[in-house]
Amino acid sequence: MDSLKYWECEYENLLLLIYSTMPHDENQFVLMNSYFFNNVLGDVNPYSSKPYDEEKYSELSETKETRHKQWEFIKDKMSNLPHIELHFNPIDTLRLRFDLNCVQVQILKLLFLINRFNSLDIYCSDIPELRRLELLKLYCQTDNYDFIIELKSEGFLTKMGLAKFSSHPFRLEIRRHRIMIAISDYIASFLDSSADKPLSSFFLEESSSSDITINDYDFPPETIITAKSIINKNKAGYILLYGDPGTGKTEFSKILPVLCNKKSFFLKRNPLKNTAYIETLITALNLLNINEEVLIVDEADNLLNSEMEICVEGSNGGNSTSILSKEIINQLLDDFDGKIIFITNKISDISASVLRRLHLHIEFKSISVKQRKKIWEKVFNTQTVFSENDLKQFSVLYRTNPARIRQIADICLSMNEQGLDHNHIISSTHDMLKRGELIFTGEPAGTHKIEETYNCSFLNTSMEAEELLKYLKSWWNNYKEKSTGVNVLFYGFPGTGKSAFARYLSSELGIIPIVKKASDLISPWVGMTEMNIRDSFNEAEGNMLILDEADSLIIDRQTANRSWERSQTNELLTNMENFSGLLVATTNFTKALDFASFRRFAFKIEFFPPNKIQRLEMIKSYFPEVCFTDKDCTEFDKLHDLTPGDLNTVKTRFRFSELVNAQQVIKELNNELDSRNLYTRQIGF
Repeated sequence: MDSLKYWECEYENLLLLIYSTMPHDENQFVLMNSYFFNNVLGDVNPYSSKPYDEEKYSELSETKETRHKQWEFIKDKMSNLPHIELHFNPIDTLRLRFDLNCVQVQILKLLFLINRFNSLDIYCSDIPELRRLELLKLYCQTDNYDFIIELKSEGFLTKMGLAKFSSHPFRLEIRRHRIMIAISDYIASFLDSSADKPLSSFFLEESSSSDITINDYDFPPETIITAKSIINKNKAGYILLYGDPGTGKTEFSKILPVLCNKKSFFLKRNPLKNTAYIETLITALNLLNINEEVLIVDEADNLLNSEMEICVEGSNGGNSTSILSKEIINQLLDDFDGKIIFITNKISDISASVLRRLHLHIEFKSISVKQRKKIWEKVFNTQTVFSENDLKQFSVLYRTNPARIRQIADICLSMNEQGLDHNHIISSTHDMLKRGELIFTGEPAGTHKIEETYNCSFLNTSMEAEELLKYLKSWWNNYKEKSTGVNVLFYGFPGTGKSAFARYLSSELGIIPIVKKASDLISPWVGMTEMNIRDSFNEAEGNMLILDEADSLIIDRQTANRSWERSQTNELLTNMENFSGLLVATTNFTKALDFASFRRFAFKIEFFPPNKIQRLEMIKSYFPEVCFTDKDCTEFDKLHDLTPGDLNTVKTRFRFSELVNAQQVIKELNNELDSRNLYTRQIGF
């Protein structure tokens, strides 16, 4: 039967009951007047054939004669109003699913009518409480007041989530019994729906499949085994997934039940407040098949971070009841026998009593480049839109989560189907990723590109560059089997090519590195520098991390003046020990480094300015268009401590010069060295 027709008939039955049993006072007059003149008659004046004049009627309604005529009209209408018993499937669904008795059904119906009809809500609020109880007793067709227990917090309707405590309008309030009860929002939506939708669809949404597999996560096998055991056991099982947004928690929650051959459902959230109501959770749990289905509560921060109170209070300073939501959650977890996966971003505000009831806690850290690359490759597994190098660039330059990768994949595949040029698709993808990076992280995307050309012969180092590269290639080729990390320190004279050589190593190994400067990691907020250091290592797990200006991060703890200097050094040293990738740290000031850090570097390579022969070849390579004489080359011998950095600065200076000769080059190189010496010379007394 149509929902609108059913509830109109049910409301008329209630009005008939009120008219026949309750005093014909001002409250009832307003109730009846509102219904018949607004719902039945519309704009027609019941006393004449003339159109209804609201302003004129308002003036006449104060007179006894007019009021008498109105009551006569209402009486006439009520006498002709039949009592109709109708069948309504949603009511039967609730009765059968929750095994409701007749009194409980009638209470739910009355709460729904109060929720739907404003005039009834006003009437029930204005009449004396004893009259409310009498009306409820008559409507429930019972001879006693035992139904009062059904209206309390310990009543069956509230325990099942069908009704809730409420201090807002559209509720039934009986202060002497501390009752303030309203129908649950989702139950009201179900009873008000004309569509033939199952009850579960108002609370639960079946989870979709995932493109990711359990192997795309870097959790130890023990963690996966434990999680599967909890989902498969016969008793209650609760798992908490927590960590930063975009780290794959939701995808993991969809994968885990599938591994256990179970269905999973997401708890629907209130579209206005975007939170999961406790009564909605309670009702949803009663709809689950606890042996075959798993409930996933996404964005459960407001549900579990639960030192907040649910307040039930009367108006005008009446009695109030405050219930900590953690008390409700604890009771719920103690009583339920099914499986729930909770997803939250932080756990700092979750009560210890709640955490103790959760069987497994899994932290999700920032997705590493290695994981992102797997996801990109999996999403484009059967597509030829992007090359392997394109996907490698995307995975390193942009800290994109799995959901965002799928969004972009859909757009790119659509572009490809539309026949757009391949280069346009790549450019558009970079544009989308850059804009998303800025929005989601608040920082611009990285701009690192793989080094295509580099000349190691200009390096003057304590260990031959080719020898180091040979060792690192051997390590990288065996990495998948051993998963052990290597830490390398480049130190020495400024401008000698430490950072450039680190990038060259990445290109030779076929890795796009994560590059971080001290300024990227150091924060003025307490604990944030340590968190940034930890996140950088997590992101580069299984990949390469380049730390420029490492002396600002690995501060000597013996000479540190501040506690946070020691704390950030401790954090970095701890991550160095546990890192299973390639770390290259560069610094100009080894004396500033903490002594304990040296033993954590497998290779400590010092960089010197190029020697005489290297210096000559380097100058010629930087200025191939200039012809240098033997006399000029003799002048180069005097340029001691000249570095690739100095040459790059001078070359930049000549960028907009049309003609450059040897004398200009020699002059500017000398000026550059003089300016550097001036900077290092002591100033003052």
